[in-house]
Amino acid sequence: MDKIEDRDIKLSYLNRTYKIFIKGEKYKFKTSKCKMPFGIERYNNKDIINLEFDTNTNDGHNYIAMMKHCDKVFSKIHESGARMQKKFIEDIQDKYYITSLKERDLGKVHHRCHVKKGTNIDIILDEKYKESDIYAEIEMENIWISKDMFGIVWMITKIDK
Repeated sequence: MDKIEDRDIKLSYLNRTYKIFIKGEKYKFKTSKCKMPFGIERYNNKDIINLEFDTNTNDGHNYIAMMKHCDKVFSKIHESGARMQKKFIEDIQDKYYITSLKERDLGKVHHRCHVKKGTNIDIILDEKYKESDIYAEIEMENIWISKDMFGIVWMITKIDK
């Protein structure tokens, strides 16, 4: 997973959302080893999976550090306005960035991801995957914007045991 910089980001406005491209392509990668302690959850008619990483391990620590770097870049994206679409800068003006990471106790961090439609993830997930070690393929999908916040939507496209 390459480290991103604001100059690498291109946004494409489509159907009331901003699709994200890094160096002209979708930003996709395979996670380090993680768990899904809750399985698939439904929130606002969307399938969500919280991937749990152990930051006490080198791989877990490195993965979360990379996600925090993405958060840092996107939380300051309005400062790189010269390279962003004027409409986007206007849309996020006076809004604050919300991370998809949630710190838990004892070095655990959850990364909230959506399940990409058209995948077989909802079919293959059952109780045996809960608390099992897994690897997920995820991609940076788009930027969501609400009345006073914005953030990144991360999509899970594949899960392996």
